[in-house]
Amino acid sequence: MEFRCFRPGAQRVEVIGSFTGWQSRPLELRNAGNGWWIGGLILPPGDYEFQYRIDGTEVIADYAAGGVLFDRHAGWKSLLFVEDRPNVEMPADWDAGLRGEAGGVLAAA
Repeated sequence: MEFRCFRPGAQRVEVIGSFTGWQSRPLELRNAGNGWWIGGLILPPGDYEFQYRIDGTEVIADYAAGGVLFDRHAGWKSLLFVEDRPNVEMPADWDAGLRGEAGGVLAAA
C-alpha cells in the first residue's frame, strides 16, 4: 500500500492508523521533494482507518482515500479497504517494520 501526502514546508510526515496502533508505531514517510511525502507497507486484507500526522502535531485526513469518517475525538479519518488477493501470500514478517524490527516490509515507495 502506498501513501502520498502533499505538504510543502513540513519537516516530518507520518501515517498513523488502525494498522500502526495509532500513536504507538507511526509509519514515517520520506520527503520525495516538491512538497510530496511518500512511503508504503504491505497490509493484509481488511478495512482500516488512518490519518497523516504533520510535524508531530497537526493531524489530517486523506480525502482521496476510499472515504472519510468523522470521529468526535480524533476528527476526520481516512478509510482504506485492502482487497483479498487469493494468489498473493502475506510474508511471515509483514508487520516486522511496524514492530520496529529490522528487515520488515516497511519500505519507501
